[in-house]
Amino acid sequence: MLGVGVLGVGVLGVGVLGASAATAQIERPELAPAPFQAPVEGARFAFEDLASGKTQSGRFGATEGMLTSFTWDGREAASLTPFCADCALGLPNDGGPLAGLFPLRVGHGIRFTRRHRGQTWQDDILVTATERLTVPAGTFDTFIVRRRSELQDGDWWAEQRNWYAPSLGWVVKLEGKASDGRVEAWQLLEWRQ
Repeated sequence: MLGVGVLGVGVLGVGVLGASAATAQIERPELAPAPFQAPVEGARFAFEDLASGKTQSGRFGATEGMLTSFTWDGREAASLTPFCADCALGLPNDGGPLAGLFPLRVGHGIRFTRRHRGQTWQDDILVTATERLTVPAGTFDTFIVRRRSELQDGDWWAEQRNWYAPSLGWVVKLEGKASDGRVEAWQLLEWRQ
């Protein structure tokens, strides 16, 4: 069962995850709407966990529809979009409602309900802004994509802010938190095509 809606600016609100440490001098480039683009098959990446300093690396595999396969720290994984791996559970390879998020543009978002393993989830994803962001792997023009997933049959939720670089077809930084107290922050250290 799947329900889909479209979100406008402000549904998720400003400050969901708090301000980033470097809020001064943020460059907001004008970006053309970005259609779905998968990372190049065989591209290698490395991310740094900003809390622990631990590095995890991987390699992209094939893409079928909107489903991109990859390895992450030696484990096989797949994601329908780079900023919504877990909210893609229970969706078809063509992205289902996630396909409606593309082309990415500021102020555009989607809301959908999905069922996975007998549980009902509400997902809200909104493109909030653009930002020219420098991480160890380089400087990228990005769309900032906010996501909130909520278990409808319980009290668990998670929020995430992702900096998506259309030039790579992937996220270069992410920050997230969940109702159980977990917090995460990752940045791209390396990208090789």
